[in-house]
Amino acid sequence: MKNNFCYIKGWLCLLLFLGQIFCCGQEIRVEEIEKIQNLDRRALQAYNQGNYAKAYDLWFKLIIILEKKFRGKDHPSIAYTYSNLGETSKFLDMYDRALEYHKKALQMRKRLYNEKTHIETAESYNNLGALHLALGNLQDAWQNFTKAIKMRECIYHNEPHQILAESYINLSVVLHEMGKLEESLEFCNKALYIIQNMHEESNSNSILSKIYSVNGLILSDLGRLEEALQYYNKALQLNRSIYKGENHPDLANVYNDLGTVFQDLGRLDDALESHKKALEMRLHLEKKSDIAISYNNIGIVLGNLGKFKESLEHFLKSLSIYEFMGIKSDIAIAYSNIGGAFDSLGILDKALYYYLKALEMNKSVYNQDHSMVAISYNNLGYALWKLGRLQQSFQNYTKAVEMERNLFKNYALLGGSLYKQEQFLRRLSGRSFHGLFIVLSKRPQSKHAGFAYESLVFRKTVMHDILLRERQIAKENQNPKVREIYEEYQSTVQELANLAYRPMEGEKELDRYKNLTDQKESLEAKLTKEIRDLVKIEPVSLSQIQEKLSHDTSLWEWVKYYDYDKKEYYYGCFILRHSSLKFVVVSPATPLEEAVRNLLKKIKDDLKEYCSLYNHKGKEQAESFLQEQELKVWKKASELRKVLCSQDFISSWKESKSIILAPDGILHFFPWAMLAFQDKSGKRKYFAEEKDFVYCLSGASLLKNPNSLPEKPIYYGLSSPDFNLPIQEEKNLVAMWQKKTLDSIPKILAMDLGNTKIALKGQAQLFWPSLDASTQEAEMCSQWFQHAFPQSEIHISKKKEALEIVFKAMSQEAHWLHLSTHGFFLESEDSKEEKNILD
Repeated sequence: MKNNFCYIKGWLCLLLFLGQIFCCGQEIRVEEIEKIQNLDRRALQAYNQGNYAKAYDLWFKLIIILEKKFRGKDHPSIAYTYSNLGETSKFLDMYDRALEYHKKALQMRKRLYNEKTHIETAESYNNLGALHLALGNLQDAWQNFTKAIKMRECIYHNEPHQILAESYINLSVVLHEMGKLEESLEFCNKALYIIQNMHEESNSNSILSKIYSVNGLILSDLGRLEEALQYYNKALQLNRSIYKGENHPDLANVYNDLGTVFQDLGRLDDALESHKKALEMRLHLEKKSDIAISYNNIGIVLGNLGKFKESLEHFLKSLSIYEFMGIKSDIAIAYSNIGGAFDSLGILDKALYYYLKALEMNKSVYNQDHSMVAISYNNLGYALWKLGRLQQSFQNYTKAVEMERNLFKNYALLGGSLYKQEQFLRRLSGRSFHGLFIVLSKRPQSKHAGFAYESLVFRKTVMHDILLRERQIAKENQNPKVREIYEEYQSTVQELANLAYRPMEGEKELDRYKNLTDQKESLEAKLTKEIRDLVKIEPVSLSQIQEKLSHDTSLWEWVKYYDYDKKEYYYGCFILRHSSLKFVVVSPATPLEEAVRNLLKKIKDDLKEYCSLYNHKGKEQAESFLQEQELKVWKKASELRKVLCSQDFISSWKESKSIILAPDGILHFFPWAMLAFQDKSGKRKYFAEEKDFVYCLSGASLLKNPNSLPEKPIYYGLSSPDFNLPIQEEKNLVAMWQKKTLDSIPKILAMDLGNTKIALKGQAQLFWPSLDASTQEAEMCSQWFQHAFPQSEIHISKKKEALEIVFKAMSQEAHWLHLSTHGFFLESEDSKEEKNILD
């Protein structure tokens, strides 16, 4: 039922109604006819203006009059009014009533037209399809939309007509929710073709606007955000021209969708503006569920902007509406978001309280494994971990992971998630498992699903990471049985990945996917059983780790995990001794980072003084001051080196996404760590918080032109050798850097591999002087940097004076000036020949 089309049909039904009354010989007063006409006209006007409550009241009065006049007999005008009541009930979130009214309308029309193809029967199928779509019953929605479109194709003989276009766009929406994005896009383009080739365009703009919006939604989920933004803007312009300043749900929905895309693009200010416009319009329209969604969306954006108190206020407003409406699933979402806001504010007891309420509510709504229940378990695990209740945290994380696995299987086989569930996840926008389950619900048979699941396995909870490490141990284990199971497991995973990383075709491939999934889990269980008795979890302190690593009989590997939800690191060691395995967890950060954080607090003011000295009194006094401070931290740095700077630790870098080098003076990294900047969302952060930690092994880090930092600070600094780093270790470093990919290192500011003089100009804009360089080593470094920075100029020279000329020219342009100095705080055979150089 859309706009003018329904208005005309309404008058037609009333004429039929009047004709049947007279044919029946009934008397009817003129006043009564006028009353009926007035009720229908006012109801249609209210509906087209988005005032659904008023429209419902008026049509309800009309149906009472019609049923009384026809005394239980079927009539098109009664079916028409039932259909209108069904539509208004849907928009008022009264879904049970809507289903009842639409079924009454459909059954009456089938009786009236003897089950034959008819335009009104097609409309009833279409309306039922739309209702089932809103309820998340995708198969029922698909069946009803298909029946409607078959009838309409017969009626219009496939000639271009806006009703056909509307049917195609409805099918497109269902396919989108099933995760069949490419097919969805095809039907959307079919609808667009019809509208563009219509001879009559009296009411095509409203359909065209919907086509643009659906196109934007599909492209957004395909990751083509800029194209999606263009379509949403087209929809916005059309809706503005249609409604001309009036408040209307279609216009409010476009503003809401624009806000979502802006948020995905990182344009948070634009997102906030769009969501506020949607809210302002929805407040006038008084549809409570839409108002609550807008409050929630604004709360999410404010949270991403770091305005947690304002975010909390909006989440509380959405909760009050959901509680008034009594929809438990929505209330659970509000609880979860409120818990997240309190979490961000550091009020952990209240965060835990609301996370528990969310879990209880979700469990009362969903009787089996469900993504919302998994999210609640995950959030609880996080809050309990922050409160130090590690055992309870671990239990909740384990429940979340097992539920995720079951859900992944179900999504892969059933081909999608419920529409309403997808809407819930969209509202969460980034909470916990949101990204994963949106991917799975929309792309259950694509490479993204497989990737999302494998990413999940790698990144969720310490215990799940341990399972992966068990697989690694199995790979290296010489036990024939373990080895055999592992090789079969690897083969299964590879075949499963080959299926998951492309669209699957037909039931045969889906069945194969199911069988492989079951086989993978069976092998995983066998593998775990063989190894699990060797595994014990034991949280320990740094001193205990150092003690364990001091034994020559220990074989160990340092492991680093990143929790994407908490944006925190987990660190641990695997210690193998006499065929036993222990996993040592240090959480939430590595000892090195803990030391840096503690030292930052202690000498932050000293560093401010240092920077002031450099800016006002010159470099020499600043350097003298800095070296005095370095003595304070040298002892701690030396202790850390024993743990971090060893052959075993270096070997683990090859598989690490971050680079951590033990510094001879941690202080040299502090100016970088303390440097503040604004991220994409406008939130104030420190450089060290944004990046994986990469420390300078030697040298003083100085800032030049600190106010001219680029908008995207993606710089890393790295140097070696360390004073106590043996020559062989240094060679291992060089070999590692030759093999390491640059995917995780967008830009390197400075390196000193061995004693090679290197200066770069171009992208990197840096200079790094050192002492005597061998020809072979200089050539190797030159090739490495040329590969890393093809746009950069590389200067290598044995003559310090020649490099100084280049340096002085470059330093006038550089955003950063990183100078190296080799101090004399710890003597060794390798460091005695080092000289202190300041340039």
